[in-house]
Amino acid sequence: MQTSSLLEIADIYLRETIAPIANQLDEDAEALRSALQGLGDLNLLGLRIPKAYHGAELDNPLFDQFQEQTARFSEALAFLQTQHQSAGEILSKSENEALKQAYLPQMGTGENLVGIGFSHLRRQQFYRRHWGE
Repeated sequence: MQTSSLLEIADIYLRETIAPIANQLDEDAEALRSALQGLGDLNLLGLRIPKAYHGAELDNPLFDQFQEQTARFSEALAFLQTQHQSAGEILSKSENEALKQAYLPQMGTGENLVGIGFSHLRRQQFYRRHWGE
């Protein structure tokens, strides 16, 4: 599928399906899950994954355009799908071929949902300053 069609498909989905329920997505986890799966149903969850793994392999400007489109309609959905897309991109750069084969081909459709998480670094001086020793 051409990248311009992916962005057009995303725009139609976001305008017609997400815009009317955007506020609900902030409060209802099931609605948010369903909205994410809607992106998967349109094969929009593997945009940074290489074509060899059934991804769209979008370049930075086009992916950024998709991210902006999504954020215009729902920040909750934008955040959630970014977690998934980022994990796919990181995994696609891994040297672990078995892991890539197991996850990447099903990530674009949402059959495999993956996320990333970060926690802040904890430093001794932070603890001392806030909680003492």
